[in-house]
Amino acid sequence: MIEDPHTGIAVLETNPAEDEAVHATPDPLTIPVPGTTQGTPTSNAPGKTSSRAARKTRGLIVTAALDTFMHYGYHRTTLELIAKEAGLSRTSLYHHFRNKEEIFVAAVENINIDIIKRAQKAARSALPIEDKICAILECKLGFHVDLMGSNRHRDELLHEGMRLAGDLIGDTRTKLEKLTTRAINDAIHLGELDLRSADCSASELANLIYIGVTGLYHEFDQNSDKQTFHKNLWRLVRLMIDHLIRR
Repeated sequence: MIEDPHTGIAVLETNPAEDEAVHATPDPLTIPVPGTTQGTPTSNAPGKTSSRAARKTRGLIVTAALDTFMHYGYHRTTLELIAKEAGLSRTSLYHHFRNKEEIFVAAVENINIDIIKRAQKAARSALPIEDKICAILECKLGFHVDLMGSNRHRDELLHEGMRLAGDLIGDTRTKLEKLTTRAINDAIHLGELDLRSADCSASELANLIYIGVTGLYHEFDQNSDKQTFHKNLWRLVRLMIDHLIRR
């Protein structure tokens, strides 16, 4: 058992192949590039150095763009502002992205990749089932509340996220529900949960839980308290499955 340095959750070390069904979309910043084989560099050293530098610059741009979008909103953000935040020229941006939309989608993609990685660790934790489900959902909903729950551009950013990267966001939801379903099935197998009184399957319960906590998220606004949101998320999950736990 190891401890996740980001969440503090104790997790079980498992074979990465177990996460194949819910693996995260490969990070475009770390995909092997021409001139390498299975991560092993060939003799093309100049190409390797150039590609590594390009990935580093691309990552710098995406990080700077996220900060800029959060500060100015989507519509007021310009390539000039992103370039200034990244310490680059606007011309340099065009070597990596065609326009602002591409940069925004890359930022959303990076966020969702990180969400799934952290959710997979939570799913492998040794927590009781209700705490494990909460930990999985916190990776997205709790993270979003902490990131931009009180941001005045929140609605605009969410709208543009769905418009430009709706498929990617939907895919993240599907993966989170699969992780939750697997956690529930594991709890049933271990005799921790009994769904017979609920008259639903593990996947149906996972979907209902996700819908419920998403409702909490959509009720959150600039005047809401973040700690209250986190507390209510855990309360709601416990209320939904408490009667299904075998004592």
